Amino acid sequence: MQTQGRVNRLRTENRQFKRVESFYWRYQKYQPVLTFFAGFLWDSFTLTRIDRLRDNLILALYLILVLSFVILSNLQAKGLLAKNPRLLKYADYYPAGMQFFLGSLFSAYVVFYFQSASFSKNLLFVGLLVSMMVAVEVFKRRLGNLYLQLAMCQLVSHSFFAFLFPILLGRMGYDLFLWAGLFSGLLVILIWAFFFQAGVITRDKELYLGIGLVLLMFSGLAGLYRANLIPPVPLSLKHAGIYHSWEIKGDQYKLGFEPAPWYQFWRESDRPFHYAPGDQMVAFFALYAPIGLVEEVSTRWFWYDTIQAQWVFIEQRKVTIIGGRPSGWRNVHQKTKTEPGQWRVELVARENRLIGEVNFEVKLVNQPVSPLAYHLH
Repeated sequence: MQTQGRVNRLRTENRQFKRVESFYWRYQKYQPVLTFFAGFLWDSFTLTRIDRLRDNLILALYLILVLSFVILSNLQAKGLLAKNPRLLKYADYYPAGMQFFLGSLFSAYVVFYFQSASFSKNLLFVGLLVSMMVAVEVFKRRLGNLYLQLAMCQLVSHSFFAFLFPILLGRMGYDLFLWAGLFSGLLVILIWAFFFQAGVITRDKELYLGIGLVLLMFSGLAGLYRANLIPPVPLSLKHAGIYHSWEIKGDQYKLGFEPAPWYQFWRESDRPFHYAPGDQMVAFFALYAPIGLVEEVSTRWFWYDTIQAQWVFIEQRKVTIIGGRPSGWRNVHQKTKTEPGQWRVELVARENRLIGEVNFEVKLVNQPVSPLAYHLH
């Protein structure tokens, strides 16, 4: 009776497996869209903070799986898994696995890099990540191109090391970004060498072309960094605004601003800024930095000269921050003298790395704004 029960149970499990397999192949054409949303939703629930150990371990696992699936997919495409039936058994799922984890990495990077991006200057790199995320899902067939696969591997590994190294070492800098590029480039070159030795590629020209692509991507990303077009991860701007007043209430900043019209219910700062004699302009920033990271940041004020048609630097103040506060390091910089017109306040890290900015217009009035609304941060 026990033997018969086991046989029946095995038959039931086999039928269930065949149903799942049949369901997969029946709806395989929808797999790219489902993979896209599955990866994005998975990241939304599993990734929380850029310096959290669990999150970085998850991303490291994603990276290892992407590289593994790229290697296995190409070995299978050349018939090099024939002698390993255990790996060959799951060969049909390697491309889907590669696509899923590439999409997961790109979606995670979009979240992390977007949090560090300024809307005026370095959203280009975030746009590149978004494009790659969409391309992974839409152009599935093109992912069979070995050069494209390894170019994406280099991009995701460089992006990962670019924020991991500052977290581990407690500082930021161009040298760490270059080290991230060297690590990722060497990793991809080793894969190219393995493919050449294993017979995935057979001509010297293919190997040299692959290495040349690695060097080209390394140079391109380094150039984007120097041009301030890559967000300053792992720093993340939590809040920025211009206010009429500020004071510390316990562990919070109480920020005063002119009440917004009812149809601008989301506004919690002064834009435009109505300036009366005796007023002060208060720039407030809340900046998140990982635990242990030490960085020098500057607040810079600019005024737009309409006669010369250019931004004029007014003043700046430098401070050193130590990361670790969950809601961000907070700082105010106030001015008591001003001119009417367009103003911009920038928050920058060392090497002139733009973290964020506030643009607003100053309008002169005779009477101070009263009463003020207040925002706690």
